[in-house]
Amino acid sequence: MDVATPTSDCLHLVHDLLTPIIMKGNDKAALSHQENRILNEIKDQTEQILKLVFENYKSLDESSFSGLKAVVSSATGVPAPALAPAVKLYMLLHDVLSPEDQTNLCHYFQLAAKKRSRMHMGETDEFVRNNNDPNFWDASSTAAYHKMTMVCKNVKNEIYTDIEIQNQNILPSFIDLSNLSASIYSTDLCNRLRTFLVACPPSGPSPAVQQLVIATEDFQRDLSSWNIRPIQAGVDAKELFHLYIMIWIQNRRLSLLESSKLDKVKWCGVGTQHSATPFVDEMYTRLNETIQDYQAIISRWPEFIYVLESAIADVEKAIVEALEKRYADVLSPLKENSAPKKLFKHVKYLTKRSAVSYVVPDELGILLNSVKRMLDVLRPDIEAQFQAWSSCVPDGRNSAPGDRLSEVTVMLRAKFRSYLQAIVEKLVENSKLQKETMLKKILQYSKESVGESDMRRKMQNLKEQLTNTVNHLHFVCSTDVFIALSRGYWDHMGWIVLSFLENKKEKRDWYKGSRVAVSILDDTFAAEMQKLLGDSLREQDLKPPRSIVEPHDGNRVERRRRRLLQEMAIPMTRMMVPQVSSSLRLSHRNLSNSTRGALLCRCAPSELQPLRSALFPSSLLRSGLSLSAGAHAIPHPDKIEKGGEDALFVSSYRGGVIAVADGVSSWAEQDVDPSLFSKELMANASRLVDDEEVVRYDPGFLIDKAHTATTSRGSATIIVAMLEEVGVLKIGNVGDCGLKLLRQGQIIFSTTPQEHYFDCPFQLSSEGSAQTYMDASFNIMEVKKGDVIVMGSDGLFDNVFDHEIVNIVTKHTDVAESSRLLAEVASSHSRDPGFESPYALEARAKGFDVPLWKTALGMKLTGGKLDDVTVIVAQVVDS
Repeated sequence: MDVATPTSDCLHLVHDLLTPIIMKGNDKAALSHQENRILNEIKDQTEQILKLVFENYKSLDESSFSGLKAVVSSATGVPAPALAPAVKLYMLLHDVLSPEDQTNLCHYFQLAAKKRSRMHMGETDEFVRNNNDPNFWDASSTAAYHKMTMVCKNVKNEIYTDIEIQNQNILPSFIDLSNLSASIYSTDLCNRLRTFLVACPPSGPSPAVQQLVIATEDFQRDLSSWNIRPIQAGVDAKELFHLYIMIWIQNRRLSLLESSKLDKVKWCGVGTQHSATPFVDEMYTRLNETIQDYQAIISRWPEFIYVLESAIADVEKAIVEALEKRYADVLSPLKENSAPKKLFKHVKYLTKRSAVSYVVPDELGILLNSVKRMLDVLRPDIEAQFQAWSSCVPDGRNSAPGDRLSEVTVMLRAKFRSYLQAIVEKLVENSKLQKETMLKKILQYSKESVGESDMRRKMQNLKEQLTNTVNHLHFVCSTDVFIALSRGYWDHMGWIVLSFLENKKEKRDWYKGSRVAVSILDDTFAAEMQKLLGDSLREQDLKPPRSIVEPHDGNRVERRRRRLLQEMAIPMTRMMVPQVSSSLRLSHRNLSNSTRGALLCRCAPSELQPLRSALFPSSLLRSGLSLSAGAHAIPHPDKIEKGGEDALFVSSYRGGVIAVADGVSSWAEQDVDPSLFSKELMANASRLVDDEEVVRYDPGFLIDKAHTATTSRGSATIIVAMLEEVGVLKIGNVGDCGLKLLRQGQIIFSTTPQEHYFDCPFQLSSEGSAQTYMDASFNIMEVKKGDVIVMGSDGLFDNVFDHEIVNIVTKHTDVAESSRLLAEVASSHSRDPGFESPYALEARAKGFDVPLWKTALGMKLTGGKLDDVTVIVAQVVDS
């Protein structure tokens, strides 16, 4: 046996030689003691050969002297020739009906899968070792992602070859090789993907990143199609990439919003005749690039349509806002026409004589052309793409893809219509500045005795004014905008004639002159439009408006006006009606504030006592890392009886979840208890955190679902941190609740407060105008055993400096004691009027200080910020 090799011929020979001896050896008396000893030694050596075969069943080589391949290559579905005799020999030496022997054989194949898995994972070791920079991304990362993609494909090939080997019916029936190996490969690949994504975090859906996403999702889908049993800790592509995709969309949204800010816009005012501003085309080019970047992702996970659509709709609104700010000077005269006319009636009368004729500025033409281009050219492609995606979205959603974009369409059309209407009114007012061009005055002189030639002579000045105006509109506006303005102008002038006839309907002597005036208006507008546009003018564009066609029918005019008003009102109503939904039970929504407050008090950091601390033991998980957390809260001195307005929860689910919410005190001015919202928010978060289908262990989803389920009036800032057992910390926060990560006595990461302006943070609210989870800031960090997380409301970080936090946490390793001491220090500082607190320093830096006379005396703003203080200290430990 010393010269035996794991080859087919050798194993067949050993089997043939051992068979009669084994059969004889079953009778204990048939062999002597010496022969039994020799037989047992042979069995042991044979077992070693079999172990070598099974643990390397994909690396056997008949042509090799050792029986093993010198260089490990890709697996094939053809079983090695030595595998069948090895199984036959194992069945000769063992009782395969014995559970112990069955387990032993399965263990060999498991070791083989682990060995192959380590080999594949080792190809990416260089990218996950010694890389502690969470923002790592450079040219080498593209190669890293390509290699990780190949690992996914190679591991999938390993499982497929196991299925092919299984189908050869070589192995005993109790061995399910494909499921046996798939559980190892999928678990190892999932852990490696998590580690890899933390070490080389993807900054966006670049081609290399998309290839990895596709490879991961294909791996998961193929395993399902091959009837591989679900693997609890195996690859879940959506879970792995969900938070990253949310961050990508959010970052792209913020980037595009930043690019659309007025001070960031380039070429916004540059334009040529008939042109739109290049800013609009540039922004929509970037929007289309964004959509293309997410084609592969949305084709696999259509639910991301809603997040992407919301981001694009926000950017489109920002584009419109930037345009209005940029062209505010040319829009401001138009707003006078939308103001209550009675307010300015006497002012206009007094200043009429000195009024200047209105001329449509070139920049206003650029704005109109830009909005029209957005509506007719740039947006339809985006809407068509989302419409095509909508067929992939499963039923059951309250909204359909495209609803947010439809809101933007309605808004744009309403704005464009209001711009046109205001311009037309301005142009009509030009005709009222002089008696010679005032159409109503001209009509008043048109009696039966006035001839057509006299009427045309009286209309000459007005005709020249109309001609000049139409020519100027053609110069500054694109064709579609020019036609819309000209026809609106034409229709409004006809409306003046109709209104005049309505007032004179009992006096038929006015009709002849009015018909002449209508004819002149008709000829002037149609002739000028035909001359300027030529063959590009459509036939329907030359048809006179109804106010011209039916000058005598006052009832028809009234019906037309009502129809137009209805058309304008319908989209505006649709845009303004909010959609409200809640997942709470109806009985909960009907509770009184006092009853609801009593039910939610368990999520408050304190009740009637001013000081309260709690210790939460570390999670009892199967493996990996978890959190051991302690919490302490001290309410505002005036809010001790109701326990303050902060709330928190700590969960041992998976690696551990910690969260803090800070209720907004100003709601008390509206007789609303500010603590109810934050407490219910935390209660909902605590209830939903272990719902994998809804939350997917993602802070963004948890914030969103908890916010949606909260029905109390009020608002709150919030922060949530979730630890994966593999050492990945996911953080999401809205507002100024904060988190600091400490490692070896140093703060290596801090969240950034989100503020509209000083002391006005972002917040979730019961009102629709506030922020949502889409406005949250998300971060992903790799943590290690011994790291300490300090989380708290702004009452902590406004009153305690970083060095104080490090000092306390370093000296006191007990998390409950650390949280208590931090809360007490923050509370003490908040009540000290002479303390130079972080809050006071920031206030002075933002320009908030004592009055000038106090400054002259050497005084300055000092003191802490009196507030609720809530602190959670959590240490990363072995589960």
